[in-house]
Amino acid sequence: MSQSEPLKASGSGAPHDATAGTQQIASDVTVVIPTLGRPIIEKCLTSIGQGSLLPGEIIVVDQGDNTSIDGLLAELAAAGSTTRRLPMKGRGRAAALNLGLEAVATPFVLITDDDCEVDRDWLRIMAEQLRRHPQAAVTGAVLSGGNEPILNTVRDSQPSVAHRPGLTYDRLSGGNCGIPREVFRRVGLFDDDPCMRFAEDGEWAYRALRNGVAIAYEPAARVTHLGCPAAAARVEQAPGCASVARRIDEGCLGEL
Repeated sequence: MSQSEPLKASGSGAPHDATAGTQQIASDVTVVIPTLGRPIIEKCLTSIGQGSLLPGEIIVVDQGDNTSIDGLLAELAAAGSTTRRLPMKGRGRAAALNLGLEAVATPFVLITDDDCEVDRDWLRIMAEQLRRHPQAAVTGAVLSGGNEPILNTVRDSQPSVAHRPGLTYDRLSGGNCGIPREVFRRVGLFDDDPCMRFAEDGEWAYRALRNGVAIAYEPAARVTHLGCPAAAARVEQAPGCASVARRIDEGCLGEL
């Protein structure tokens, strides 16, 4: 199968959306958001609440013990989504994601970060893609916002599909991705080893592609990344990113 071969739709694409009040609810979708309890999560949750389609459930994994998040989630619950804040001791994005994923009961999971705002139609577009391709992972565009420079943005204007690891970035963005629960059963959860810190999404993408899971990029599914770590924190990302790059290089070269 070539790198550019399109996905074949295996689902009917039929809607699984119910109406609660004036809002439509995607009952088959859960959004998982890891956070250190930063106030910026209010912008993230507000953008989800302003979407053209709400998720069936929102799970916030809170490593900062910020009880004010409960009030934000209560507003979304009033609109029709089931909401949960899962307090978690310790640190680590991958560990937080895994805790949230283990709590998911719906067929599909969307992941974003507390410093991201999602576009109005983000959830609708991602849900449609996942329903059409229930054995693939889906990712979308990541735009820059806020006052801090963003190290990585994804702005390609054309849809694409990756079927095998490449020597370059395979487009899965940890702050903008959708993955069927069945795919997590097949591939496994995120690697929470400290050496993968800041690079767990790239490592998972590589592992998924090696296991025959396609990754589809849909540019219309957009999120805006509002901030980036300070310079010192960016330096901390280097070892994790280097570990993933080394693993990808070794795997790809071994296939040549």
